[in-house]
Amino acid sequence: MSMRGNIRYVLLVIVPTFLRGSLIDSLVKYRKYRPDEDAFEENAAAARLQYAKTAILEGVRERHRKWTWRYFAERRDDRHRYTDLFQKKLLAQLYAPVSPLLSSYVFGIMLITTFIRSCMSSRD
Repeated sequence: MSMRGNIRYVLLVIVPTFLRGSLIDSLVKYRKYRPDEDAFEENAAAARLQYAKTAILEGVRERHRKWTWRYFAERRDDRHRYTDLFQKKLLAQLYAPVSPLLSSYVFGIMLITTFIRSCMSSRD
């Protein structure tokens, strides 16, 4: 496939797929605010207005919630908890007991390295 064919493939297949995914994600995000079919049958205009109002207000409420002191405290506590757990994980890996097979392997390599160095130094 030529370079021009690759570009055409990207423009015709990859980009629309990406855009379609983001469009679907945005539709799913607001689907939970959609009124039921009975409300649409009763009064479609009022149902659409209620849908728009609810979706917009929920977005505003979420943005406001993210600027409260309680949210900042939750995020701070999450960060502290994460760093504590990560430090414990690193320390557990650092001080984990070495298996006997691995320790014998490391000891053997140290002996071989020492032997080779002593041979090299005796040549001088």
